[in-house]
Amino acid sequence: MFDILSHLDTASQRKSSLDRLAAIDWDAGVFELFNAKLRELRLIANCGKIIDASFVEAPKQRNGRHENEHIKRGEVPERIAKKPRRQCQKDLVARWTKKNNQSYYGYKNHVKVDAASKFIETFTVTDAAVHDSAAR
Repeated sequence: MFDILSHLDTASQRKSSLDRLAAIDWDAGVFELFNAKLRELRLIANCGKIIDASFVEAPKQRNGRHENEHIKRGEVPERIAKKPRRQCQKDLVARWTKKNNQSYYGYKNHVKVDAASKFIETFTVTDAAVHDSAAR
């Protein structure tokens, strides 16, 4: 990742840090390349893993029961689909879950960290209803 950022520095001296990070194709495996470089430099010790999942709450949606049934099936309810501005404001992916008798609405970050270095090795974002053991 540092090589990519330094290359972007030389390519355009006038871009801000956020512009340079936006230029990286994160889906192309940059995170895996970064982890490979950390392993090569022996910064990841592989002496144990820490796995954690934390909730990221989203604004609660006020939908009718019929609309919620459509959303659970992955469909956009008709009342929401008719108005594009309303659809932009509705989160149709977040889900409800309950943990320790407390309800959460939103998403869950699943992270695997090297125990010695505390570097993040993998992460996944799912809706909150996905069980911690079901995330890859």
